[in-house]
Amino acid sequence: MTTFVLAVDHRNSLRKWLGSLGVPAAQIDPSARRLKTICVEALTQAREQLQADETPMLLLDEEYGVDAIPLAKQRDLKIVVPVERSGQAQFIFEHGEDFREAVEAVDPDAIKALVRYNVDGDAEINQRSRAGLVVLQEYLRESGRDFMLELLVPPTAEQQASSGADEFDEQVRPSLTAKAIRELADAGLRPDWWKLEGNRDPSAAAAVAAAASQTSEVGCLVLGRGQDRDSVVRWVQTAAAVGSFVGFAVGRTLWTDPFQAVVAGEIDEREAAERIASSYLDIAAAYRLAQPATVGPETDR
Repeated sequence: MTTFVLAVDHRNSLRKWLGSLGVPAAQIDPSARRLKTICVEALTQAREQLQADETPMLLLDEEYGVDAIPLAKQRDLKIVVPVERSGQAQFIFEHGEDFREAVEAVDPDAIKALVRYNVDGDAEINQRSRAGLVVLQEYLRESGRDFMLELLVPPTAEQQASSGADEFDEQVRPSLTAKAIRELADAGLRPDWWKLEGNRDPSAAAAVAAAASQTSEVGCLVLGRGQDRDSVVRWVQTAAAVGSFVGFAVGRTLWTDPFQAVVAGEIDEREAAERIASSYLDIAAAYRLAQPATVGPETDR
């Protein structure tokens, strides 16, 4: 089963972005809530054009998704909710020790946890992140909820100084990602999905997927990192050709321009939803076309 996630769980970055667009401080929260409901409409439209084996999911935070989450449930959309505190170097529960009660109150289909984890980074921070994620996984297994673990591998200061951004992305990060996956797995972590940064090099994607496929219940999702459409399509197509990838989780690439146009008063919410749905389906089509052909009984003669 292929999973296509429309990601709109951004919080700190969304606040800052809306402020940079000139939205008054008192209007940032209601604006963010209103914008997130647009993604519900977009995914409702888009799912009608997906194939039978393609599952749409909506990644929404409870802070600004307070209106969007119940609307998504009304539309029978599968919901993923983040539990990490936004923008932290270490994995920390947004609701601290009360995270279980917070999850039960929202009642999502799955939980997403984002961790920034470089094996060459701060060992104490890494250890605390592992410990928190293990606690989360134990709860999710007991409660029967799916677990999406988003792994970001930021460069250390030394790595950043010794290589440029492109060199780190393409030549250094893939091996660090594979090492991080193995280190997290050694702590007992086995998420349903690994949500991973993309690679242009098929061999790099395959190396990362090989590490993740041994430590996941379902497979890997490639994320978009807010990059331009062509970059995301390249990552998605590279991932789709690797068997251990089972879909994508893309957000800002799809909704940044439509959201900005709504804020500027250039388009209404209906048109924004249509644009986001169209972009989502464009990425889905790119993924679909890059998947290896399945040999069935009719073609195997």
